[in-house]
Amino acid sequence: MSFKDFNADTKKSVQSNLNQVIDVIQEDVSGSATRRKYQTFVTGGIGPGVTSSLYQTVYDQDFTLQTANPIVDMTVGLFHADGGSAATKRLNLVTVGTNYTLSSTTGQILFDAKSTMMMREKVNIYRQYANYLLGDPDAAFILDPDNYPSSTGKTEFNVTTDATVIDAALFLNVKRLFSRDGIRKETFAIRLYKNAPQWDTAAATGKPYDAVSNNGSTAYDYFYGRSADGSTVKTGNPTLSTPFSAEFAPSPALDFKSNVFERNISNHNVLSSEQGVQILADLTAAQSFKSENAAGDVALLRLASDSKKIVGLVFYQAGIVVLNLGGSSVLTGTTHETGSTLDVGLGQLGLDGAESIEPVFEVRDPIHGIISGMDNQAGFDGSASPLGVKTAGQIYIGGTYDGGPSVQTNQGSQSATAQNKTSGPQVTFRQDQNSMNMGPATFYPDLLVSASIDDIIDHIGYTRFSSGSLTGLAFQNQTKINSSIYFCRASANEFNTSSNPTFLDDDGIPVMIVDADNDKPFTYITTVALADSQGDVVAIAKLNRPIEKNDESEVTIRVRLDF
Repeated sequence: MSFKDFNADTKKSVQSNLNQVIDVIQEDVSGSATRRKYQTFVTGGIGPGVTSSLYQTVYDQDFTLQTANPIVDMTVGLFHADGGSAATKRLNLVTVGTNYTLSSTTGQILFDAKSTMMMREKVNIYRQYANYLLGDPDAAFILDPDNYPSSTGKTEFNVTTDATVIDAALFLNVKRLFSRDGIRKETFAIRLYKNAPQWDTAAATGKPYDAVSNNGSTAYDYFYGRSADGSTVKTGNPTLSTPFSAEFAPSPALDFKSNVFERNISNHNVLSSEQGVQILADLTAAQSFKSENAAGDVALLRLASDSKKIVGLVFYQAGIVVLNLGGSSVLTGTTHETGSTLDVGLGQLGLDGAESIEPVFEVRDPIHGIISGMDNQAGFDGSASPLGVKTAGQIYIGGTYDGGPSVQTNQGSQSATAQNKTSGPQVTFRQDQNSMNMGPATFYPDLLVSASIDDIIDHIGYTRFSSGSLTGLAFQNQTKINSSIYFCRASANEFNTSSNPTFLDDDGIPVMIVDADNDKPFTYITTVALADSQGDVVAIAKLNRPIEKNDESEVTIRVRLDF
C-alpha cells in the first residue's frame, strides 16, 4: 500500500452551523401526561406534610413512553437580598408579608409556616441560576435595557431599591438535545396568556382583574389601580367586617351569591386561559445582544405586539429563558413606592417613557382553588359549584364559604365566618400589616409565596399555555460543525498501479494489460483511506462509482470529515 502526505495546500479546517426548527405545541406544556414531576421535597409539621418537585420537565409525548424526549425544564425562583440591616434589605415578596426573619448568627432565613411554602427552595433556585448564568449567586437578574442582565458590577446600582430587578422569575431550561450548541438569535418565540382563566362566570368583560359584572348591571373596579407613573395605588379600603365598604362598593351592593366562582388552580380539570394572548420574542437581538456574562450571549425578550415592553431574558448558549413574574412595588424612595407594606409586583411598570418593564402574567389575577399546605383537615366547601374536596395536606386559597375551612392568604388564615356573609361563595381578602383587607388572593404575591413549586408550575402549565394545538414555544437551534477537508490529489504518474497481489498475474504483468509491450497499467479508484503518522487507517471514504486512473489523467478527490 502506498500513501501520499498532506500539506497546507491539501488540508483545510472550516466551521459551519446547522439549524433546526424546534416547535413545542401548547398541549405538551399544559398536559399532565407530558409534564413530569420529580417529587423530592417533603415538609414536616401539621398534617401529612407537603410533597413537591423542585422543577418539572415537559416532554414531546407521554413521558412514560420509552420514545419520549424531554424538551424543557420549568421552575420558579425568588430574589432575596438582606445584608443584615434595614438599609441592605430589599422589600419584596420574600421579605414583605411573610413574617420574614433573618438569623443574626446563622444567616438562615425564616418564614411563617402557615402562609408560605418552599420559600428557601425558591430563593435557592434563583441563586443557582444567578450563579450559573451571571457568575454570582448574590446577583439579581435585571431588565434595564442598557445594562442587563446582571446587577453585578453596575455603577451606582442599589439592588435593594432598583426597580429593574426581577424579584420573581420563571425559568425555562431547554434540554441540550433540542438547544444543541445554542438558540439562534431572533428565532425564539413563546405564546402565553397573560390572564388566568375566567374565575367568575358572571364576569363577562374578559378582564377579571379590571372589572367584574354584577349580573350585567353594575361593575366595580378592582382593588389595585395604576397611577400615571405606573405605580400601584389603592382604589378601595374594604374592611374585614364589611368586604365592600361604602367608598368602594357599587350600588346596589355586589351579591356574591349570584356569582359562581370557579377554580383556576388545583388540577388538570382547570380550564385553560384564552385571555390576554401574547407572543414574546427576542426582537432585535442580533444587534443588541450582550456577551459579557458567565453564560455567553444574552438578549432581552419583548412583546411582539409592542417591542418597547420588556418581559424577560434569553441566554442563547445556555438555552435558558428567564421570564419576569413581577418586580417589587414597595421600594423605599422610588416613584413606585405605594406607601404600603404589601408588595403587589407592579413596581416596574412605566419605568421610563421609551421602554417599560412588565411582568409576563397579570400579577393581580385572582387565584381561587386548592393548593398543598400543612393541614390535617379534610373538607368540602358545600357550594353548588365547589372549589373541590380538600384532603389532608391541602388548603383553600382565594375563597371559601360560610362554615367552611380556613383560607390560605399571604398573611395566614382567615375564617369565612368573619366576613359576615350568610351563605354563598366568599372572596378571601389578603391583609397587610395594618390589618387592612387589600384584595383577594392574587397570582403575585399570594400564589408565588403560599404555593409549592408544583402548584405554581401546574397553574402556569395548565392555564397560561392553553391546551390547544397551536405553537407554545418555537426557536431555531444551532449545531456547530467543525470540518476537516482533505484534497486527495493523484498526479498523472501516481496511483496507476495497485499493491493488491491480485493486480499481477503469475508472470508479474498487470492483469489489466493485454499487450505488455504497448499497454500501460491503470487502476480504478473506489476507496480513499486516511491514515495517521504511523500508517494506521483512521478514516475510509467510499466513492459512489469507480474512477479510472492512468498516466494520462489527474484525479482530485475531496474528503470532508465533520465533527
